[in-house]
Amino acid sequence: MKRNNKKGISEIVSYVLIVVIALGISIGVYSWMRSYLPKDNNNSCPDDVAIFIKDYNCNNKILNLTLENKGNFDISGFDLRISNESDKAPIISIQSTKQLPDTVEGTIPGIPGRYYFYEMIPFSPNSIKVASFNYTNQEKILKIQIQPFIKDNSSLYLCTNIVNLDLENC
Repeated sequence: MKRNNKKGISEIVSYVLIVVIALGISIGVYSWMRSYLPKDNNNSCPDDVAIFIKDYNCNNKILNLTLENKGNFDISGFDLRISNESDKAPIISIQSTKQLPDTVEGTIPGIPGRYYFYEMIPFSPNSIKVASFNYTNQEKILKIQIQPFIKDNSSLYLCTNIVNLDLENC
């Protein structure tokens, strides 16, 4: 009779040990992963960042976008993606007609779709700018998507205010 009781207690002790070991490992993994996260999350794209497509036109495989900053903050640039199918989300990046090394505004070579505004004269609230993109590799454009970003020192923060537009005659 006493033997059976001891066997039951040893099983309970083994379960408690397994739970304690699992908790110890999870606490260790949590503290290790926490060291890889940034310390402050204050730097991000504010909610009041808003870019608006005022007008567009497509001539000779060049897409000209007239953009207006409708938000309350300066915008450092935007990512442009296109789609040549009406039922698919825009995922194709196209190159700006301006290359940054030659001018003060445009796309860095090798990063198609990412358009930077001149840092000394940012895209400030209530201002209007025109950006041109070359889509010679595409037959047509049916949708575009613009996602603004803010650059702070060496960090780039993508904004959640994404603009989608269906195009006609492009």
